[in-house]
Amino acid sequence: MDDFHGMKVLASCGRGGFGEVCYCEEISGRRVAVKIVSKNTLGGEWQRELQGVRNYSRITDEAPELLKIFHVEEDEECFWYTMEPADSADPEKYVPDTLAGRLAAGPLAPEELFPVLSGIFRGVRAVHEAGFAHRDIKPENVIFVKGKPKLADIGLFSSLSATVTKLAGSFEFIPPEARSGESLDSSDRASRQRNDLYAFGKVIYCAVTGNDPREFPSIPPELNTSPLPVKLFMRLALQLCEKDPSLRIDSVAEAAEELEVIGKILLEGEDLRDRFRFTSKEVRRRTKALLLHSGRWLLKYGWILLICVAAAAAASWFVFKPKPPVDLAKVTHKTVTNKTIGFSMLIPFKWEVLTTKTFEKLKKKMLEDPGAHKHMTAEQLKTVFGNLAENRVMILCDFDPKFIDNLTVQKLSMPGDEFYAFPIDELRTAIKTIYEGELKLKTEIYEAKKVTCAGQKAIFMDLTFLPGTRTHDYRICFKDYTVEITLTAKTSTFEQRKKDLEAALKTLKFL
Repeated sequence: MDDFHGMKVLASCGRGGFGEVCYCEEISGRRVAVKIVSKNTLGGEWQRELQGVRNYSRITDEAPELLKIFHVEEDEECFWYTMEPADSADPEKYVPDTLAGRLAAGPLAPEELFPVLSGIFRGVRAVHEAGFAHRDIKPENVIFVKGKPKLADIGLFSSLSATVTKLAGSFEFIPPEARSGESLDSSDRASRQRNDLYAFGKVIYCAVTGNDPREFPSIPPELNTSPLPVKLFMRLALQLCEKDPSLRIDSVAEAAEELEVIGKILLEGEDLRDRFRFTSKEVRRRTKALLLHSGRWLLKYGWILLICVAAAAAASWFVFKPKPPVDLAKVTHKTVTNKTIGFSMLIPFKWEVLTTKTFEKLKKKMLEDPGAHKHMTAEQLKTVFGNLAENRVMILCDFDPKFIDNLTVQKLSMPGDEFYAFPIDELRTAIKTIYEGELKLKTEIYEAKKVTCAGQKAIFMDLTFLPGTRTHDYRICFKDYTVEITLTAKTSTFEQRKKDLEAALKTLKFL
């Protein structure tokens, strides 16, 4: 169109779902932006929207942060209003200078963030302090007039005291709970104010990252987050757009305080007090949210809590109630555990684990009295006790003065993987060499084979190295070490000890 109600149309700035914006020249020569809204398109809502514009126009004279409305009028088909035009982003033709247009080229420079975003916030605060809500804050609706940002497109503008029954605004800038219908108070004063602040947080995110709002809260890998303005405003965006509504900055006063702090830090630099303030405030915010959620949960599910407490009390009584005295006559097994070697297993109750004190007494007696063990010389006994000094457990199966059946568990530094890799024939030869060469004990190996013990690879040997005795030896192979479990018993008691050992190995666990 060439003219509209006496105004010369110089350019069309864009058309939306409810109307069209044109750049016009009045008969006086003043250039203005004109928003033309079709009544038929709005249906029964047009009167509410027209009243919103009239409400807004009354406060623009005293609020320089807001886009000034010059004139509001209507006819049978539409209503329109003239307002300050945006600067042109193109010197050759009129293209409105908007925040969305600037962000098409990438995020704002760090030094631009505070003047632009604080300017937008001053507009939001002026709207709310006047008792209204904008309801459609987004980069497309931030225009630059004489280089300063102002909120535009007040087609959805409404009084905070009015009842709004329909969801307004652009989807990506609306809080998740409002989109899903989970908000309990989507039409009251505080809720619409919070929705504006959420949208402002998304505008900050877009300005800092250059991203589409749907990508929140991701940060582009190429974005340099070290400049203070980028860091501080990204932090503010996250606070304004927290997924949990109870964690958000939810008042204009609180948002203004945060912007004031950002301005101070940008002017003076960030120090330890600023970091402490932020951390302590976050702790208070999250504690408050936790208490709030806990209170709501108790109101909704308190009866479940009572049942759980009763069940816990009953379980505690069952677990901690006084236990009857142990009947030793009925106890058949006990647990032996050694953290140094890293094992535990059940052994017959009558078997005795040699304590350090008992071990030293036995060692002294046997070394001083060669007759205490007629099958071994004093030199052989010294070698055996030397090997049992550390990282070993010795268990006595009986106390026969002729020979004490015994079970030893010891940790060897030999890498298990290497030991297990040896051919069986070579292992037989090596073991026989150790017993007959170093200990000078005549040795007979009846069987040697690779087995599995407690889920681990192992070498089993059935042998004799002391007259009148029989030995079963398990060497359990780990990557960097080997655990040896050796049973030596008199031939007269060996079969029973063998059964006891096999039962114990079924309970063997490595810690």
